[in-house]
Order: sequence, then C-alpha cells, then structure tokens
Amino acid sequence: MVCRANIFTIFLFYVAMAGALGDTGFVQTRQAMISTKEQIDLSREQSLRLRYRVLGDYLPLSPCPERVRIKVVEEAQARFPTIQRDVVMFPLILGHLGLAGAGNFGLDEKFLVYREYQRLNAVQLEPLGDRITFTIVPPAEPNCAELHHYPGSGSIDVNGNIISPVGRAIFGVSGGSTSPPGPASSQSTLSNPELRVSLQQHFGELVECEPKRKGQVERSAELHRYEAIRQDARTFQAILLYLGLAESAELSEVGKLQVVREYYKLARIQLEPLAHKFQFKMLVRDRKNRSKSSDLFNIDGLIDSRGAVTELKRTVVWYSPCFK
Repeated sequence: MVCRANIFTIFLFYVAMAGALGDTGFVQTRQAMISTKEQIDLSREQSLRLRYRVLGDYLPLSPCPERVRIKVVEEAQARFPTIQRDVVMFPLILGHLGLAGAGNFGLDEKFLVYREYQRLNAVQLEPLGDRITFTIVPPAEPNCAELHHYPGSGSIDVNGNIISPVGRAIFGVSGGSTSPPGPASSQSTLSNPELRVSLQQHFGELVECEPKRKGQVERSAELHRYEAIRQDARTFQAILLYLGLAESAELSEVGKLQVVREYYKLARIQLEPLAHKFQFKMLVRDRKNRSKSSDLFNIDGLIDSRGAVTELKRTVVWYSPCFK
C-alpha cells in the first residue's frame, strides 16, 4: 500500500509540473535534461573528430614566411614528445595526415604533426542544446596554422554536419565532399618548377581544368600568356624539357599553346616548404587504380629537393573538379 501511495504521489507531481509549465515547457525541460546528458557524454575523441569536421578535409597550402617557419620547426621539435604521448589526439593526427604507418619522424613530419595540433586546439567547442557551437581562435605566434579563411564562429551537430555559417568561406567539407583546390594562379612565375615537373612525371595525368579556348580572342589571350611565361626562364625551361621541345627553336603556335596548358597544370599543384622537404597537394586522374565511381584523386604527400616523392594520402574525388 505504501509503495502504491508513493507511485501515486509521483504521478500527481508530474501532472502538476505539466500544468504549471504547459506541454511545451515540460517537453523543453525533458529535452534540456537529455541535452545535458549528451554534453557530459561527448568524449574527447568525439570532440577532436568534430573539430576536424569544422576544419575540413582539404585545407589549401599557404606557405609560411621563412622566418616564421624556422621558429615553428623549432617549436615542433620541442613539443613533439608531449604530443606523441597523447593517446587520443596523436593517432587521429597521424591518420588525418596519412602518417599512421610512419616509424620514424623527421623534422618535416614533426612540423606537420605540430601544425595539426595547433589547428585542432584553435577550434573550441561548446555544447548548446541539440547542437555544438564552435569558435576558432588562431594560435599564438609563431604559427603556420593557415586559418585566416575560416569564420570566427558557427555551429555543428553531433554527427558532424555544419549548421552555420551558411555559405562559409571555408576550404573544407561541403555536403560531405572534399572541396577542390583553387584555380591556377594568374601569376606566371611558379615556385620550384622542377619539383612540380617531377610530381607530374611521378603521377602522370594531372587534371586539365583550364577551359578549352575557342575563337581568336581566347587564342590571342593564351599566346599573350605564353609570352609572360617565357619571361620566367626557370619555369619556361622546365616545361620545355618536360615536353621535349628545343629551347632555341621558335615554337609554332601549337607548341606555344602546349607550353601554356602545361603551365596551367603545374600551377594547380600546391607546394609548401617545410623543414627540409616540401608538402604537396594535387589533383590527378588515375585510370589504372580508379575506384568504382571515379578515377580522380586528391594526393597529399612529401617531395624532397632531389625529387623523391612520398605519397601520404589519396582521397577519391566525386565532384567535377574544374571551375565553370
């Protein structure tokens, strides 16, 4: 009898609560209790994975000034043992970089790990109801985190879907796909053209994204670009050597257009100096190793000054890579 009385008392309490708050208030109270539990249960690994969703999968390379890079390399060397001891963050960083199988970590690999560490710590998450707000606070100088394209804040759900800001200027995940690298630079001088050619030779077919020129006006524009490329002797010679064209001979119009289109391909390769090596990101077409639905891949890797290439990560590209 006592037990039944207690149950009846609890029932009357909930009825009173519903009457005082109304149906909406009662539901909101229950949702708040559930949300609190979800906030408590958000593990550190979940938090780090959500931070990666905020940052996106394909952050464009933006080379650090040399004076800053030297300081970051020194910091990376000093902080690496601490990061390595983090049993949650360290494996996630290695997996994201494509270094999960690495046995030895040189200065270049330590630089990459430390930069990811800085990026992840720059994203601050705060659970709020059924979503999580994020704030991006760039790390203290010196840093090569390259977060200037990101908005200061927004929100994301527990499944990693960005809720806001809508139309954000972030080079990362959009609808679950990986965003393409930007169009070729309008400048005719390329950094390290010989290494770019080495990457072209190593991976084969780079994706041609420049529009097919039609008409005299467009053709004249390409020939004008050829003259600009020719002024950069180092890039020009590297392209001629790759195409097997004689440097001293006057090129035909067809030959000049070949040079221009090769330049466009090389310009799309993103190349960033690290400690001793260079990090690269590039879009290639690999018909031999195509997936079920695509033969396009984003390739991340390292190349040294002699042209030795290490492929770190290959991501299938499902979108049309060329800007219209």
